[in-house]
Amino acid sequence: MNGTDNTISNIINITNDISMIQDNITIMNSFMNFTNLNMTCVYMNDAIDSIIDMSRNMTQITKFNSSGIIMSGIFIIFSLFMLIFGGRYFKPSAACVVFVLSFCGIYKLTEHSSRLTCELRIIISSAIAIIGSVSTCCIINWALFIIGAISFGSIIHLVYASFPSLHTIFEGPEILNKSLLYWGTLLGAAIIGGIVVKWKHKESLEIMTSVIGGSLLAYSLHGIVMSVNANIDNWIFFVIATISSFTGVCVQRKLRLRKKKNKEKKEEKYNDRC
Repeated sequence: MNGTDNTISNIINITNDISMIQDNITIMNSFMNFTNLNMTCVYMNDAIDSIIDMSRNMTQITKFNSSGIIMSGIFIIFSLFMLIFGGRYFKPSAACVVFVLSFCGIYKLTEHSSRLTCELRIIISSAIAIIGSVSTCCIINWALFIIGAISFGSIIHLVYASFPSLHTIFEGPEILNKSLLYWGTLLGAAIIGGIVVKWKHKESLEIMTSVIGGSLLAYSLHGIVMSVNANIDNWIFFVIATISSFTGVCVQRKLRLRKKKNKEKKEEKYNDRC
């Protein structure tokens, strides 16, 4: 009996090893295909769609979408930075956000252009994104407006993405598969957010950057879920964004007050010496 049990155990181990090797080959092929220029835009589309648009399904070219994992991982790191230090370093934060949005926006707008190759789309999108981010970093008022506009806009987009039925409340024409109500609400919220951010400068920046960081964290986690072909209800990502945004506000406020308190202590010591 022991010999039979050992034989069965060996067969099971060999089967598991073969399965692991096949999975590794699939992952390696996915990474190798991503470096192929002919597949770059295809994987880029999947990565962007999996993160930004919760109402669309990926083309699911492979079982494991490495591009979505990579891009989502980068966005998660940036979202954590926004949640903790976004208010303190709002200019570089705004520049990075503008770069990402400009690149994704231009890239998606040129998706159906037959005259532009994959390489040209990436080059044009990158060039415009760099110009936009540098301009944002150099002009402080523009950076403030961008932070507020993107913050309020991300809330509207996340709400509509989490609850797609909102698009069908009123019947009417659609633009880029989105209702006119969505675009109108998004535009109005962005304008209001850009104006509101100038009220109570530090406090509003902490709130706005936390909202952006929380929303980006939710989108990034959605991208990972889509990339591994998992299925989670969209409202869960809305809850994640809400909790992380609130946490970010609390953390940034605590860090700001601690910094202020330390600065006051140093001034008191300096005055006592004098």
